[in-house]
Amino acid sequence: MKICRLATILLVLLPCGGAVAQSMPYDIEIGYRWLDTSGNRDMYRSQINERSGFLLRAFTLTTTDIDGTATLLDHFRVDANDLGAGPSGSLRISAGKSDLYRLNLNYRTAELYSALPAFANPFISQGIIPGQQTYNRDRDMVNIDLELLPGRRIVPLVGYSWNRLSGPGRTTYTVGGDEFQLGSNLSATDSEFRIGAAFNYGMFRGVVIQGWRDYEANEVLTLTTGTGTGNNPGSVLGEPITADTIRRESRTDSDAPFTQLFVTAQPLERLRVIGNFDRFSADSNDVEEDSAAGSFASFAIGRFFDGRLQDVAGDASNDSWRGGLRAEYALSNQIMVIGTASRQHRELEGSSLISTVFLDSLTFGGVDPRDLETILETRNAMEREEDRFSIGAVARSIGAFNLRAQYSESHQDITVSPDISEIVVPGSQGGEFDRKVRSFDAGAGWAGNGFTAGIDYRQDRADDAVLRTDFIDRDRIRLRAGWRTPGNMVRLGVSAEEMNQDNDRPGIDFDAEVRQFSGDIEVAPHAAVRVRGSFSRFDADSTITIRRPENFRLEPSIYSQSGDMIEAGILLLLEDWNFDGSFATIENEGSSPFDIDRFRLRLGYDVNERVGVIAEWLSDAYDEPLLPLADYDADRFGVFVRLRP
Repeated sequence: MKICRLATILLVLLPCGGAVAQSMPYDIEIGYRWLDTSGNRDMYRSQINERSGFLLRAFTLTTTDIDGTATLLDHFRVDANDLGAGPSGSLRISAGKSDLYRLNLNYRTAELYSALPAFANPFISQGIIPGQQTYNRDRDMVNIDLELLPGRRIVPLVGYSWNRLSGPGRTTYTVGGDEFQLGSNLSATDSEFRIGAAFNYGMFRGVVIQGWRDYEANEVLTLTTGTGTGNNPGSVLGEPITADTIRRESRTDSDAPFTQLFVTAQPLERLRVIGNFDRFSADSNDVEEDSAAGSFASFAIGRFFDGRLQDVAGDASNDSWRGGLRAEYALSNQIMVIGTASRQHRELEGSSLISTVFLDSLTFGGVDPRDLETILETRNAMEREEDRFSIGAVARSIGAFNLRAQYSESHQDITVSPDISEIVVPGSQGGEFDRKVRSFDAGAGWAGNGFTAGIDYRQDRADDAVLRTDFIDRDRIRLRAGWRTPGNMVRLGVSAEEMNQDNDRPGIDFDAEVRQFSGDIEVAPHAAVRVRGSFSRFDADSTITIRRPENFRLEPSIYSQSGDMIEAGILLLLEDWNFDGSFATIENEGSSPFDIDRFRLRLGYDVNERVGVIAEWLSDAYDEPLLPLADYDADRFGVFVRLRP
């Protein structure tokens, strides 16, 4: 479905609704952009992906001066941004008649590209790029919402959403003693239809929605040309491992009805009660067909084989619901007490039947030629229930102060039932788990004479951990301060934040610390001049014990990042000219060091009240000290015309 066709239809219908004013206010900026890159173009596309070509930078059309005799419309608006030679764009159309309907239509498009040179690339040391895990896909999203009889006590609601992801990619697949590169072609569509009503009756207001979601995906993977020898040269027990053909096709079909309810009530002048309930039930069926031909080995069956046929049939269900209540009581005009209680429940269950046939298999000793079939049936389940309650208070405008404080508790009960056939490391991987988290959150703010200051603190304590990255202790503190002169001639701001979390259980030893500081200044010595600058620093360190997948040994994983960013810019607004220029430099050290320098220049000239001309230059220089193959320089030049009525 082309969204531009829908816009055209609405524009054609506009005059049919009755008398329309001759003037239709609009604002459009359109032009052409040129791209000049050197270095690793794949890395540039993975990070920025702006291209040469025509670009609709911005477009707005508004009609509100419609004669009252119009039968279909009394307001109509179109907004579009970055459509054309850009990595993402959007279009929004809204129309309606005040006492009849409101229609909102949104369209978004994005080009998703990833070809990172060092990500899962076994040949990076040989200078071979990009890696073997890449994709170049398009995502298109449409959302339509219709309200009927707005302003009435009961307002019917109808909605539809459509989300499609498609395109090629590359990945790797391990079979028969080696790893091979496969090309991928994916097509996945998620569609949703919903119907419901908003209501406003007496002290009750709310919304109830019933929806149905359908997801369908198909992915075909085939051996890429010239990669039949695999990633690992050599042989297994003297037998070369090669692939003549590999083909995998997977299909997924999922149906998920859902229900949403939101209600707010005001039984007393100072009391407001809010309730919500959501339920989601999904059933999914998956089918995968796998075939390979060549010369392979398997230590699981102790045989060489010339081909493999594998069929996988799986199904899964996800039944989840959550509900909650929130009460707000105003003790006075400045002080409010807030209490909440909620429960969340989730059940996951799935099974899979895997049938594998090894063709023309021989033992490693070269005897017993025959086809060999193995069948594996697995069944897994998980049930999770979480109860949460909180009590807190907010005090506003107590002199120059604002205060808040809240205490909350969360109780989690989790039951995991993995299939014994899937467990490959010792120890219990299932069972019943209970976890309680107690949290305290408080903050204070002060404002006066152009100054502002604030502090926020949160403390979380858990009695146990379920996942390896679950915290036992977590603390976060944030400080902020600012100052501005009358008329905002000078504005200063600083903020600092630190978060620490850990899980000291033996065999996990998780510890993480994140610190961030930023400061900015903005000076406007004249109404036509504004100068800005900022500095930010970010530090992150974490350690955790991991298990290596190739030998299941435990070892510490250490991650560290430390980055600085400096930005500066100037804005000039003259009678017919305007100029906006900025510079930013980012330097990151640690586990993944890189440097980025960015320039942005934009010059505009108003030829007259209706026509303006804009020129811009954008430059990005990316450098990885440990991997020069990833470096690039990219310059974009653009010329645009701005038109107004």
